[in-house]
Amino acid sequence: MNSKNIKISSNRNFGVVFFIFFMIISLFPLFKDGNVRVWAVVVAIIFLILGLLNSSVLSPLNKIWFKFGILLGNFISPIIMGLVFFKDKFILVCQRKIPINKKNYEFPSGWIDIGEKPVDSASRELLEETGYKSLVTPRKILTLYPDPGRLSKSMICFFTKKLKKISKPENGIKIALFNEKKIIRLIQSGEFNSTTHIAAFFYYLSKRN
Repeated sequence: MNSKNIKISSNRNFGVVFFIFFMIISLFPLFKDGNVRVWAVVVAIIFLILGLLNSSVLSPLNKIWFKFGILLGNFISPIIMGLVFFKDKFILVCQRKIPINKKNYEFPSGWIDIGEKPVDSASRELLEETGYKSLVTPRKILTLYPDPGRLSKSMICFFTKKLKKISKPENGIKIALFNEKKIIRLIQSGEFNSTTHIAAFFYYLSKRN
C-alpha cells in the first residue's frame, strides 16, 4: 500500500476524534459505579477546543497518529506478489531492505490500496516497480499466510507473462531477468531470502512440471 496516496486527516477531525476518545475514558468508570475521570475530561475539552480551532498545535500529534495508522496497516493489510515470466526468464527486483540492512532479490510485490482489487494491485505494482505492463489479466496462483499464528496478513500471488516495457523502474530498484537455476543459486546464497517468495516460486515450478 502506498502511503503517499492516503491523505492525512485535518487537525479539526483529529481533535474531535480524540475528544470523543477521552470522553469515553472519562465516563467509563460510571459503568462500574466509579467516579468520572476528571483528568480525561480536561484532556478531552482541550482536544475539542484545539480541534474546533483547527489549531496547528495538533499537527505533530496528528502526523504521529497518521504514521502509526500506516504502520499498523502494514501488519494487517494483504500483500500482492507477482511471478513475472518474460522471454523465458523471471523478472526480479533488487533493492535494499532497511530491516535487514542488505540488498536482496525478490519478485515484484506491494500493498493493496484501500478499495483496490488484488488483481489490479498486481498489475499496478508490476508497472510501478519494473516499468513493465501486463497485457493480460494476471492469473492468481495461490494465497500464502506469512505468520498465521500471529498475523492475519496474507500474500496473494499472481502470474503473468505477456508484457510490454513502457517506463523506467521505480527509483532505487534494479531489474534483473534470471532463469530458474539462477534463482535457486540466489536462494542458496541468501540473496533471494523472502520465505513467501521462495514458497511461491517452488509452488509455481511444481504446478508447471
